[in-house]
Parts: sequence; structure tokens; C-alpha cells
Amino acid sequence: MHTHFLLLAGLAYLATSAPSPAAPLDVTVADNCGYPNGNCYDNNCHGELSRDRITCTSGPYLGCQCGYGCGSNVGACNENGCAGQNGRCTNNYLGCNCR
Repeated sequence: MHTHFLLLAGLAYLATSAPSPAAPLDVTVADNCGYPNGNCYDNNCHGELSRDRITCTSGPYLGCQCGYGCGSNVGACNENGCAGQNGRCTNNYLGCNCR
């Protein structure tokens, strides 16, 4: 009988002392994404194409959108082969902001 009690007490202790689960990715994503979005090659970003955008997978901009060849100057969506739609280039400068 004492063995059963010790086993149950031990399991109860483990259940209440376990660390809480990690926060979901949306909570841990950087708040400092800013505009315009940066280059996927810079700042340890390692940008990857997901279903609807290109996102940094590491570094200080984890979860932020990025693009390829982006700079601080935002160009027109109909120039330089950008082929912009909804404020983002879809061809050259893929994922970069455009106006």
C-alpha cells in the first residue's frame, strides 16, 4: 500500500513541477520587423519561402518578412523587373517592399 502511495505522490510531484510549455512561435517573433523589410541574406536571417511570404527563420528578425536584394530605398512596383503586387515584388527583388 505504501508503494502505491509513494508512486502516486511521485507522479503528482512530477506533473506539478514540470516546466510550462514553450510559448508559441507567434509570441516569440521579433517586434522590431520594421519597414522596409530587410534582405534575407543579412543579419543571420536565413529567409525561407512559406506558403504566402518569405520569412526569417533565425536571428534577431525571426518571423519577420524579408526579400532578396532588398535595400533601404523602396522602388516602384513597376520598375526594375519587380512585378509588384500588393506592395511586394514578385520577380526581381522577390519579397522586397515596393510602392
